[in-house]
Amino acid sequence: MLAKIVCVGCLSLLLLSDLVAAEALRAMESQVLRLADLQRSEWSARQDWQSQRQLLQDQLAILQKQSAVLATALAAQRQETAASAAGNADLAGELTALQARLGELCAAMLTQNDALLALRRRLPPDLRRHLQDAFSRLERLTEAAPALTELPGILQTQLSVLTEIEQYDHGIHLAKEVLPNPDEQRREYDVMYLGLAVAYALSAGGDRAGMGVPTAAGWEWRWQDEWIPAVAQAMAVARKEQPAQLLRLPLPPIVGEVRP
Repeated sequence: MLAKIVCVGCLSLLLLSDLVAAEALRAMESQVLRLADLQRSEWSARQDWQSQRQLLQDQLAILQKQSAVLATALAAQRQETAASAAGNADLAGELTALQARLGELCAAMLTQNDALLALRRRLPPDLRRHLQDAFSRLERLTEAAPALTELPGILQTQLSVLTEIEQYDHGIHLAKEVLPNPDEQRREYDVMYLGLAVAYALSAGGDRAGMGVPTAAGWEWRWQDEWIPAVAQAMAVARKEQPAQLLRLPLPPIVGEVRP
């Protein structure tokens, strides 16, 4: 999306006078450098997320296969036990081994659960509400160890949550939310999420604008009245009320950058 904005900006510069074009070009160069820094930062974060997601998916696939093997083995052994009392000692040993493997499987699932529940705090409220039932099922894992018959369903829930999060991260989403102002009053805002990287908010009356970024404790918002025109225009474009155009939206600080 950033690349498209830069291309539209370049076309717009051709229509300006020489003096204005030179000034706009200097501003554009500064913005492009800042966007490039942000892209590198977002790319690094996305690479970390993709690596974590791939690891989670690989582990989920392995755990799902182990679950199926365990279920088949236990079912077969129950049949053998009912058919004959011979070899009870060997069977007891095998059952002990299977129970140990089941314990390892449950421990791995709990590790995945902790990661997903921690990630939940970084999600936008509308996505958290959409995944509320799934997260409620996953929260029950912290209360009691799951039964063997519950493992396939739990694994599927974990994978579904990961898929929903990734799909959200690839889109632009509009929502209405009640957010706190610096004066500690809560007001309703129109909010536009650019994936999971950054969000922009505009009050219903159009007199307050803000930018939000996800943190480990939730979304952190900053408010500046000078952002109102750009944020209002961006939301109009997102709603297709205006054609696509160059927009100079505020950007999150680069890692290590001192905030004003």
